[in-house]
Amino acid sequence: MTIVSRLTAPLPSAIASIGVHGPHAIPLVWSLLRGVRRTKEPQIGRIHWARWPLLSDQVAEEVVVCAVSPTTVEIHCHGGVAVSQAILEALVHAGCQIVEPQLWQGIVRQAAGASHDRLSQLAEQCLIQAKSDRCAGILLDQCAGALSIALQNVRQYLMKGQASEAKNLLEHLLGWRRLGTHLVKPWRVALAGPPNVGKSSLLNALAGHQQALVHQQAGTTRDWIEVETLVAGWPVCLVDTAGIRSTQDPIEQEGVRRAQSQLDLADLVVLVVDSTVGWTPQHASIAQSLASQNTTGNCLVVYNKSDLRDIPLKVAPAQLPSVSCSSHHSMDPLLQAIAKLLVPCCPPAGAAIVFTEELSQLVENLLSQLERPADFWNLERLEYWLDADRWEVLGS
Repeated sequence: MTIVSRLTAPLPSAIASIGVHGPHAIPLVWSLLRGVRRTKEPQIGRIHWARWPLLSDQVAEEVVVCAVSPTTVEIHCHGGVAVSQAILEALVHAGCQIVEPQLWQGIVRQAAGASHDRLSQLAEQCLIQAKSDRCAGILLDQCAGALSIALQNVRQYLMKGQASEAKNLLEHLLGWRRLGTHLVKPWRVALAGPPNVGKSSLLNALAGHQQALVHQQAGTTRDWIEVETLVAGWPVCLVDTAGIRSTQDPIEQEGVRRAQSQLDLADLVVLVVDSTVGWTPQHASIAQSLASQNTTGNCLVVYNKSDLRDIPLKVAPAQLPSVSCSSHHSMDPLLQAIAKLLVPCCPPAGAAIVFTEELSQLVENLLSQLERPADFWNLERLEYWLDADRWEVLGS
């Protein structure tokens, strides 16, 4: 069986990588290429430039291909979704079976007889889904064993009865929990506030393109709008919500309800204030609601339309972090403020990071066990993650 998978994240990008693996991978791929020398056994590791026919040979995509092993070929093409999808469909039509990248990676590693602990395996699977170089760099450190080494040290401390040292290391690991769980899953940043404060204009400015409808009439946004982007290299999902106010319009009421539900899901709420109007009772109500949920530390007040008025008429309580901006000027001050609140401190190179919620729960469980006598410690889950068995292939 010959399998194929898109190895890069399924998002528009500069380059997309497709992997083909199986006993007939090389001859199959070479049979579909144009403009490449058709040798029976292409040299392993040699890079070839070729053309891949699209649209029934009417056009062709320039690709770079390399047989990285006798059974594995990598195809690198334009990162547009349509192009990579067309190449995948051609390979499936030629007899390949399409699989998820995690499964493809596992099958290839198993065929090579590779040995890896489960933590590094999981890090590689997450690396495939990384949406920025910054996140990929942190996950590469975990692939190289940063977290494995840290948890091996925890195990040694526990085996020696050094609970205090184990506790310090576990607490340090847990300190990166919030960052680690967002290396693959974007942070959610919700733009909130009364109608007509400029939330949709800010969303468009932050996204770099026209995503949300903007109109001077209040209540234009009736449902939330999401757009993914990068802020200081961190993946962020910006959420534009309906203006929050008291209203008798049943459709707008539903929009307000949905907006409030999005604030509950957000990692950061950007509370937008029109500088020409200032802080209003509606803002105070939203802030009070966030305070009741203990999320005021994840709230940023933005004085919008600062090009119309440098100093807002009324300002928010001093304890709330704030920044001034305008959708017509540079977004850098707002972007920097968002990044600082999401990631106050960046991990040093090579740092051990718990990068999934399951791993965070493992660390929490180990910490809670330290409150009991050593005879009652259960390290079964820790041993499971540090197991260096061969790659586990899903479904095998």
